[in-house]
Amino acid sequence: MRYPPPMLRFCALASGSSGNATWVASETTSILIDAGTPARTIVDRMASLGADAEKLDGILITHAHADHYRAAGTLTARLGVPIYVDPTVDRALKRRRGRSSWRRVVEPRPLPERIGDLEIHTLDTSHAHPTTDGRTVGFRVSHGKRSVTALTDLGSFDLTHIAALKKSDAVLLEANYEESWLRRKLSDLRFARQWDYLMHSAGDRGHLSNDQCADLLIAGLRDSQVPVLLAHLSENHDRKELDNNDYETASTTVRRRFEESGMTPPPLHRTYRSGSRSAGQASVVLEIG
Repeated sequence: MRYPPPMLRFCALASGSSGNATWVASETTSILIDAGTPARTIVDRMASLGADAEKLDGILITHAHADHYRAAGTLTARLGVPIYVDPTVDRALKRRRGRSSWRRVVEPRPLPERIGDLEIHTLDTSHAHPTTDGRTVGFRVSHGKRSVTALTDLGSFDLTHIAALKKSDAVLLEANYEESWLRRKLSDLRFARQWDYLMHSAGDRGHLSNDQCADLLIAGLRDSQVPVLLAHLSENHDRKELDNNDYETASTTVRRRFEESGMTPPPLHRTYRSGSRSAGQASVVLEIG
């Protein structure tokens, strides 16, 4: 018996402070959420999945941090891929001095409600500074009755994020740091130079911890079969002391929190940094049929 192809494919090509790019595709439409890792990495990792970067129909940019937009200008200049971004983010990036591929983004488009046969649902998040960086967002992408949600770089969550997860058949969600690791570093003078960054990460405009990630999943997932990509993990830096997490710790914390709540943990999958010891591969491709 021959089965129909999956309606949606969902994969983190790269995730972390060194670069982010998430691929979402139906049978006829292919998009990226963010392009913050080098263009060659994106092209190569898509090719490893049997996907062609030249057939991308658009790139959605979540916010004005380089690990989310770094390759956008290169990809639009070389491949003609449309760039979709909130106007406040475009203005913020154009005000900055210095060399950036963003100068090659000539005609950015506002965030859409649809690209091809994919519906785009924009979700506001709290991360970047609204005055200097503009709006920060995540996305739920739908095709027919199926949806996937990608949320990273949010220091807190609210009912709109819970509602998005309740409608999702797969989720990419950040689990940036382990709280006990940060508390230990914040009480250790050897890490004093990192304290400002660590306090920012733990703040409402920072990142979700492993426990916060678990809280959002527990509140939002509609059942235990929804697969989850644990994203933006602070791991595998070139200097080990910069790590604030690792996949084993993150997945253990999330599973423990589910079990303490009397719930079955969902299938968890790891994502990989770009330009690090874990570079060279994309995450598992989630096929949503």
